[in-house]
Amino acid sequence: MHHFTLWRTVSAALCFALIAAIFGMAEGDLTDQFGEGKSGTLLSGLMLALIGLASFRIYQIRKSEQRAGDGRPETLWLLLALAFAFLCLDESFQIHEGIDQALHSITGLTETALTDRIDDFIILAYGLIGVAILFFHRREVTRIPGLSRFLIAGFALTVLQTGFDALSNGDELGGWLGLGPARAAIVQDLASLTEEILKLLAEAVLLAGFAQALRHLRDVDGSDPTFEARWHSHRSIFLHRRAHGSGRDRESAGKKG
Repeated sequence: MHHFTLWRTVSAALCFALIAAIFGMAEGDLTDQFGEGKSGTLLSGLMLALIGLASFRIYQIRKSEQRAGDGRPETLWLLLALAFAFLCLDESFQIHEGIDQALHSITGLTETALTDRIDDFIILAYGLIGVAILFFHRREVTRIPGLSRFLIAGFALTVLQTGFDALSNGDELGGWLGLGPARAAIVQDLASLTEEILKLLAEAVLLAGFAQALRHLRDVDGSDPTFEARWHSHRSIFLHRRAHGSGRDRESAGKKG
């Protein structure tokens, strides 16, 4: 996780969005690469999965260093790991859109400009639930320097993303701006692309924040229960034994000589 700094993750997200937009223009649709099963969706799902993985590793560290009187500080990180695992599945399989369609089907709602945005409200609800969890565990959040800033920035970008998603969902935007059909279509495409870029940026910021939190806790704790740490430990032991074994072999050969 040491590779996921803020500069690297945000720069990579922006570069990817630019390349995806260029490929989309070649296909006649700026957001073509952000459709279901396309590269943009895969990247988004991957970043959410990595955030969930970072949360789970933090959970392991906090659980291992738990002391009497601390309560259960690791609970927050387990909840976040599960939440981001769900968001990864949602991004990959469009669960929130399925909920939207199911509500229309079950309740018999007529699709209007407002009800067509139920999936946007569901995404916003995800964010609000996350904020509630973080607020409840705010003592644990503020324990890690700088993490609050990443979370606030990520939530702000998510709110902006939801706003652009609502604006680009339908043909009303062009009418509000008094544009003709051709210009309205261009503005709508740009709004859709902006929404996708904001989503990637929000995930990039959160990934950088959780990776920084993980690095901080590793430095403070002085231990790392992860596979990589165990692998490096075993490798160091192997090299140490090999070096000492080679030394003994040379010594034995010298005595024989």
